[in-house]
Amino acid sequence: MPSEKSQKNKGFTLVELMVSLGLFAVVMTMSASAVLTILAANARSQSSSSVMTNLNIALESMTRDIRTGTTYTCNELTTCAESSSFSLVTQDGKDVTYALDGTTKSITKTVDAGDSISITATPEITITNLKFYGSGFLPCDTGCGDVDQPLVRIVVQGEAGVKDNLKTHFDIQTSVSQRALDVIQ
Repeated sequence: MPSEKSQKNKGFTLVELMVSLGLFAVVMTMSASAVLTILAANARSQSSSSVMTNLNIALESMTRDIRTGTTYTCNELTTCAESSSFSLVTQDGKDVTYALDGTTKSITKTVDAGDSISITATPEITITNLKFYGSGFLPCDTGCGDVDQPLVRIVVQGEAGVKDNLKTHFDIQTSVSQRALDVIQ
């Protein structure tokens, strides 16, 4: 049988408790840092995903109008070597112009020379560059057509996110061809 004196000495000393608490504090600090890093990455990912969805919807609206439209022009020209705006007539006969608004740094849509409406979320999306490159369309009010199918390439550059430490840079490019076939008369 153990003596009464040996049973009284069982337990932790003050030094042992301080060492274990110190180790616990170090481990918890490292764990908290990892959790905060993961939370920041998650916030950046969610912000980027939401903003890119908005930008996707804006580009899809533009491509739908271009795909089904006619009478394409860039900066009042009939060729688009590199243009910051693009105009067309939609399938329902409306004159539409897409352009970069330098003030709000957003893509705008103007219908029938009315007010320009931003189609990208501001300030979540900052568009720094919007260019249209087109080929295969000629000025022809009589429907004469040409031998090349109209093709428009859209290049968009910008930043997504409001906070500086959560901003994501993006470069997007898409090509759109007119759905209706050109008819040579």
